[in-house]
Amino acid sequence: MLSLRQPRGPLVVRPSGGMETVMIALSCVPQVERALRAGHEIVVGAYLLHPGGLMTALEDAARRGAHIVVRAESSPYRDAGAGRANASAVARLRSLGADAALVDGLHCKGAA
Repeated sequence: MLSLRQPRGPLVVRPSGGMETVMIALSCVPQVERALRAGHEIVVGAYLLHPGGLMTALEDAARRGAHIVVRAESSPYRDAGAGRANASAVARLRSLGADAALVDGLHCKGAA
């Protein structure tokens, strides 16, 4: 299981009774992607889920059997196109077995 905490450095992984604690700065997306690829229990909140490294990491994790929970904003930027992009990403993740859903009023960018 991975848990995300406020970082003091770019990336620190510490074993903690069977749990890995990963501290990741928000500006280091490639490190977040690597952490997701290693996770078995993944929780993500996203304002906008677009194609790219994060989605690929989530898809790969779902294919290898990780338990994934994703919540994405239903209408980011109050833009219909961005809402459709999130809906498509959620549908893709659900098709791979993730617990993914759109929610209203979520302005979150985080992973655990």
